Amino acid sequence: LILQQKKDYKHRLPMDVAGGELMELRHHHVEQGEKGMEDHRTIQRLKERDATLRSLVINSHLHHVHEGGGGGGPTLRVLQSQLCWGSYLGLLETIHTTLSYSAKRIQTGQQSINLNWSKIYSHEGMTALHFASHMGQDKIIDTLVTFHREHCCGPPKSKLIPTVLFTADHWGNTP
Repeated sequence: LILQQKKDYKHRLPMDVAGGELMELRHHHVEQGEKGMEDHRTIQRLKERDATLRSLVINSHLHHVHEGGGGGGPTLRVLQSQLCWGSYLGLLETIHTTLSYSAKRIQTGQQSINLNWSKIYSHEGMTALHFASHMGQDKIIDTLVTFHREHCCGPPKSKLIPTVLFTADHWGNTP
């Protein structure tokens, strides 16, 4: 439980570190082309890093059901990372669970996730929608857009401040 909330000197959670390493390995693998397809060690490392990230993202909900975050849910920081990495991996059930926690926080007047959140160190300002778009996760894109429409803009007399969903990353790329 505590290990999954620990941050390194760059303020990354374990799932952020594993996700960053997976993205870097995938990028390197794609750059290698045909040569990379034959490198069994790289393919094994990709599979291992993918499994590690999946485990961290999926199991974070289980470990935080009775801890942090008020209302018996995960901490806000964990939710934000789960949303990004779940979007990257295509974990639709995890995205639904994360957004469910967020909706509960909104209903109780607590600070909730921000779909513009892009604070994972070294990921150039990418949001959950960037990650989902990058990986072609159409169902997750639809889920994020629907959640934004239903919960982040609020009814006309709502106290919620509308947020822009399609923000650019540090390179100026929108999802």
